[in-house]
Amino acid sequence: MDFSPQWKWGFLGGLAVAALVLFPLPERAQKAANPCADCHEEQVQAFQGTVHEGFMVRAEGRNGCEACHGDGKAHLEDPRPDNIRGKDLLRRWTSREEAEACLGCHGAVYRDKTATLEGVHVRAGVSCWGCHGDALHFQPEGASAAGGRPGPLPAASRNPSERCLKCHESQRVDFSLPYRHPVDRAQVRCWDCHSPHGEDPALAGDREAASAVCLRCHPAQKGPFVWRHLALEDGGCGACHKPHGSVNPRLLKESGNALCLSCHYETAFPQVGGVGHGYKLRRHARCYDCHTAPHGSNVSDRFLR
Repeated sequence: MDFSPQWKWGFLGGLAVAALVLFPLPERAQKAANPCADCHEEQVQAFQGTVHEGFMVRAEGRNGCEACHGDGKAHLEDPRPDNIRGKDLLRRWTSREEAEACLGCHGAVYRDKTATLEGVHVRAGVSCWGCHGDALHFQPEGASAAGGRPGPLPAASRNPSERCLKCHESQRVDFSLPYRHPVDRAQVRCWDCHSPHGEDPALAGDREAASAVCLRCHPAQKGPFVWRHLALEDGGCGACHKPHGSVNPRLLKESGNALCLSCHYETAFPQVGGVGHGYKLRRHARCYDCHTAPHGSNVSDRFLR
């Protein structure tokens, strides 16, 4: 069993959450532990029983509100909105400032904070709050979208990837095509392939890293092969396949022989590779009827049967 510090803190944090949910403090004790309840009772009540309360309430002598809103001592003495990190100030924060606030506690999970702060989402102006914002106060412990872990996203949809598709509309269209990864049925989730909390190799032009993501689920196409299709080296899986969805079977970019001929067309066509293909093609043969191992072969350098 893993007894790393991350495991121990996660285990202890889970016990703390369970204790708060199963044995909540009496109302008077809750107000004493969190003086914000005197003026912000609605927000404090909504906060009780959430994932965040279990980790932040009474931590280091602070109530959970101070973890994000800052030291409330001056605000308690003089409840002006400008001497606390209130909602108006938080609205003016940049996406990087918002992410830095979250990483103050979650940095132990995302070890490379720089990768998160310099990741594609934060650079595009989308911080942690853009996806998890409605979980900051109001996400009940144990609530989850279908197939997701408890807590991090609201149970607003049977499809846990719906949160991603709110912004990524072109991918939503791809997932409605006849042949697609089953994201709409929650059998595959966007974060199974993409890294939402850091730099995403699948989006950074690194074809080898992007193909490695595909090969995690499709290991048979990885090989090793004596003869490997060079398309895997030149363009990776994306040279032939559309990863989200396609009108063609096997998520292919083109139908029939068009895909193969986009690379293998020769001026002496229908001669291909020094071999005449006119007879075969006139009989409506498809390239992969003969070249049955398009990813690689251990028996033929032409990927034949």
